[in-house]
Amino acid sequence: MPTLSYTTAGESHGPGLLAWIDGLPQGLELDLEFIDNELLRRQGGYGRGGRQKIETDRAEIITGFRRGHATGSPLVVRVANKDDRLDDLEKTPPVHRPRPGHADLAGSVKWLTTDCRETLERASARETAARVAAGAIARCFLREFGIEVFGFVRGGMDAMSEVAPDENNWRELLALRDASDVYVPDDAVGERLRAAIRQAKVDKDTVGGLVEAHVFGCPIGLGSCMHWDQKLDSRIAGAVMGIQAFKGVEIGMGCECARLNGSQVHDPIAYDAALKRRRHLDSSVPPTTPADSRAA
Repeated sequence: MPTLSYTTAGESHGPGLLAWIDGLPQGLELDLEFIDNELLRRQGGYGRGGRQKIETDRAEIITGFRRGHATGSPLVVRVANKDDRLDDLEKTPPVHRPRPGHADLAGSVKWLTTDCRETLERASARETAARVAAGAIARCFLREFGIEVFGFVRGGMDAMSEVAPDENNWRELLALRDASDVYVPDDAVGERLRAAIRQAKVDKDTVGGLVEAHVFGCPIGLGSCMHWDQKLDSRIAGAVMGIQAFKGVEIGMGCECARLNGSQVHDPIAYDAALKRRRHLDSSVPPTTPADSRAA
């Protein structure tokens, strides 16, 4: 099977965003309701800007899909923009004052232009709608192998939760996350984070934050041990750092490893006779890493 890959196209205020996905197997069933729910969650969050009140994102699959399943050809998904005004000079005039924390200045210098508009339209966080659609489709594929992904906001500024997701409690934490408008599965920390966001708005500022993802049921051996750019950690880190405004990535214990001996860092290797018996009875059960070998 070919490597699963994707690319995106589109601008923040253009007709829409596109994701071109290659490598999906023929016959893979796609849960359109799940994909749309992932897009809806992306639009949520306490303190979000006015753009989120304008858009109602839905995934429109325009190629590579028939009667509920992938056909094996390149799949293209479109997320339309309601705020489509890129060519209206009155509503989207040239931008001559670059904003800090954005790609405006670098793009204008790169293209030798005093107008930041064409840079910021593509570098906008709106582009992530296409990536969320592609990621949701990839999760439909992962579910076929019993692989589940759980992400949440751990906190921001000095408000950080101590929740510890594992294979037994992550579904409970998922329900708590979805009930929170800051996506923190901890009510007390969530309220502190909301207070920090409210104060930042008063101060005309923003706040930092920390998000975390855990993968359950991940089999051993994904990625390459031969090529640096195909290693699983390398690809995950690159994908996360490619999200607008992300400035750091940790895998597992991350930078905490620098303060510990190797014996405190390495994953244990253990023999699980019960798992072997279960796999013998059910050949569909994939081999998994030890319970505490999670990407975070």
